[in-house]
Amino acid sequence: MVVKHYQAEGDFDKAITAYSRYAELVNSADVWQSLAELYTQEERWQEAKSSSLRAYALVTDEKKKSSIKVFLDIVEKKLDN
Repeated sequence: MVVKHYQAEGDFDKAITAYSRYAELVNSADVWQSLAELYTQEERWQEAKSSSLRAYALVTDEKKKSSIKVFLDIVEKKLDN
């Protein structure tokens, strides 16, 4: 996948751009959450929160929903600092 190529090169901006386009196309909770995790690697907390909220809105599995909620709590704490 293109994203892994950019990550291997250390070009997180291109990786995030490519993955966000992919997320828009597939509109999957798993993809949105993966994008949120990419954002955290770059300390882009607001984008991480937005992506996680999209994942949360799409997820149907309660265990995954709970996991995303924990992630959101961590991101919100980072935003408050």
